[in-house]
Amino acid sequence: RSSDLSACIWNVSTGNLATKLDIRRISKKRNEYRHRTCRFGSIKSHVWLFTGLVPYQGVSSSYLCQWHGDSYQLIDYARIADDTITKVDTSPGGNYVAVGTMNGSVGLFQASSAGIQAQPI
Repeated sequence: RSSDLSACIWNVSTGNLATKLDIRRISKKRNEYRHRTCRFGSIKSHVWLFTGLVPYQGVSSSYLCQWHGDSYQLIDYARIADDTITKVDTSPGGNYVAVGTMNGSVGLFQASSAGIQAQPI
């Protein structure tokens, strides 16, 4: 568990820490949420990182987050499930993000450089 509400991004070429993803904008309480899953995708030649935030304990909402793939700045986030996110994947073209949950539900969301469409498609 990350006590500073972040997830580490590593440079696989050098083995060095590239950055930490800070979720304090989403989670104000200490240890309220953690990153469970992530996937890189590209939309119109821009690289994005999508992460699923899940609660540490209990039943609560899960969030889909979109980060800029170069600067790792948080672009957008949306509450997308009342269940725990277990999987995030992107379409080959990068315009869609699929999210699977622990209860077996699958949601398909549209993503763009402006953010995540919060309503499933």
